[in-house]
This record gives sequence, structure tokens and C-alpha cells, in this order.
Amino acid sequence: MKKLAKNISLFTFLFLCSTSLLFAQESYSISEDTEVNIEGSSTLHAWKAIVGKVEGNLMPHSKFAKMKIKEGAEVGVVSLKFEVATIDGGRGDTMNDKIKNALKNDTSPFIEFVAKEPAKIVSIAGDSENKFNVISKGDLSMAGVTKPIEINLIGEFVDKNTIKFTGAQEMKMSDFDIEKPSAMFGTIVAGDDIKINFNLVFSNKLTKS
Repeated sequence: MKKLAKNISLFTFLFLCSTSLLFAQESYSISEDTEVNIEGSSTLHAWKAIVGKVEGNLMPHSKFAKMKIKEGAEVGVVSLKFEVATIDGGRGDTMNDKIKNALKNDTSPFIEFVAKEPAKIVSIAGDSENKFNVISKGDLSMAGVTKPIEINLIGEFVDKNTIKFTGAQEMKMSDFDIEKPSAMFGTIVAGDDIKINFNLVFSNKLTKS
């Protein structure tokens, strides 16, 4: 009986290990090749701010992970997190401090997107069999305010271990109760409209190794 119990315990251990490995392989994480920036305007000139630190995960649907692409198919669940303190407006510490204050960095240090449901392929992009249009629905939290949002992106399999999503999302600062940054005693004021540009690269690091 002891030998049987040991065999069962060994089998259980191996099963759990193999199951954990399987799920780990299906998880894709944000790669260092990812680029995200925020564009806007002001009464003086247009501006662009680079997000220095981006975190995120993609838990793909099993068929999508096998590079099976078709209209209506589920891509998977996406989550994203941008660290406010790393946003660089390219005009020195004064501008960066204004960005952090506007986004309420002290109480809301991250801009976060959490999907409510798996993203879906809505169409194949042009004649390419490797590019596809995706819609992801979820909640965007910024400056302490959370709003439902629908993000449209173009997806592409770079290789079997790397997936890229590109696109842009337009919104208004006022939708998130963000006070528009100003300078020169209020003579220069940022516009309400902003655009977040995405170049998201997800990598399956475990499979690569």
C-alpha cells in the first residue's frame, strides 16, 4: 500500500508539474520591444510623451496560440499597466512633474487596462494571412477614474513565440476628470484631446528558452 501511495503521489506531482508548464507556456508577457506614447496639443505646440515602463500579459485562446487565425475567433485576455512616473514629455523635469500631477501619480501611479472578455478577431487585415484586426473590450483606469473602453488594434504573429499589436486610441482628458496641464502662468494650456499610440509586443519567454 505504501508503494502504491508513493506511486500515486509521484504521478500527482508529475501531472501538476506538466499542467503548470502547459499553462505557463500559454502566457505571453510584454517584451522590451514594446513602445507606447501619448500625443496631444496645446495653445503653443503639439507634444508627445513616452511611457518608459509598460507591463502586460496575454493569456491566449488555445487555438490562437497555435497561430490559427480566422474571423470571429477569440484571441485571449489582455491586461496592460503603464507606470505614470516613467512618462517622459521630453522637455525636462518641469513638464514631467506636470504630467505626473495631472495624472494624480501620488494616488494613482498606474494607467491600467483590464479586459472584461477575450479579445476577438473582427477581420483579416487586407490580403495578409498573418495580420488581423482585433477588438478588446475592458476597463481603463487613469487618474483615479475608471471607464469602459473598446480598443481596436492590428495583430500580427512575428513568429510562433512573438505576437505584436499596433494601433491608437483617442480620448479626452476631461473624460477622466484630468485637469489640463498648463505653463507660463496659464498662457500655455494643453488641449483636451489626447491619443495613446500602441506598439505592443508580447513574447512567450518560456517557450523561447
